[in-house]
Amino acid sequence: MMGEITPNNLRPHPKNPNIAAFFRQLEWMDDLAHIAQNQLPQKKFLCSAT
Repeated sequence: MMGEITPNNLRPHPKNPNIAAFFRQLEWMDDLAHIAQNQLPQKKFLCSAT
């Protein structure tokens, strides 16, 4: 892959794939925690209604 760099042919390549994979998982866990945090007030409301 030699030649001119354009937005169409730009492909990032991490220097350490293990660290890159760790940060992708960390981002996924952060999203999951955010969803769970937003659901907690609704859960309390729904459980107390029954």
